[in-house]
Amino acid sequence: MDGIIYKINLTNEEVDRYLRQEEEIMVEVYDEDNRLVDNIKKTRKIPGKRKRKYCEKCKQNIARKKSKKEDKVEKFIKEINISDVDNDEITVLNGQSNKGSNIENLVERYNNLGSMNTTNIQGWYYFGQDFERKILEIRNQGQKRKTDQTARKEMYDQMMDTIINKEYVEDMDKKRDTVKEKVKGAVKVYKLFIEIGKDKIKRIKETYVTTIIKFTEEEKGKIIKRFRS
Repeated sequence: MDGIIYKINLTNEEVDRYLRQEEEIMVEVYDEDNRLVDNIKKTRKIPGKRKRKYCEKCKQNIARKKSKKEDKVEKFIKEINISDVDNDEITVLNGQSNKGSNIENLVERYNNLGSMNTTNIQGWYYFGQDFERKILEIRNQGQKRKTDQTARKEMYDQMMDTIINKEYVEDMDKKRDTVKEKVKGAVKVYKLFIEIGKDKIKRIKETYVTTIIKFTEEEKGKIIKRFRS
């Protein structure tokens, strides 16, 4: 069915303002008795304009997030650059190594790690160190060298067996995922400080374990490069 069409004549200036979305066209519809029936508002839509605005907002959000991440990296670098650490503290730090890496001892230390929202980097470092040593030990057992993946699976299996013997575990899969996440975090802490020097652990007063764990490979590379140059 054909619609009702009326022609509207605009001045060149009005047309220009309409095309640039600077002005709307208002149409009032009246009946035969000159009673207002409806108001019609017409605005020209420019394809893609809203999308460009959205993309610009996305770019701003990405820039803010990138700046925030860079601030965290720079803050961490600045914190571990402090050189006024007592020799006694470093001696204590060195004395913490290799408390024991049998499964029961490892699980006990795993339980003592606590939350990732802690500045106690030392415990996480040494747990990660002994976990990796245990992986190497498992890989070298027997005549045929095991893969890294196989060794880690065996290690998690042994840890889970020890855990369920000491505590009630309602959801085994969830508990295993939690154990793996925490262990991987400790290994990340260990591997980073192996690169930049474990003596720097005692310099940390403000950075949380979770911040270090969340560093991307690019960010870790930036940190390592700063301490190797």
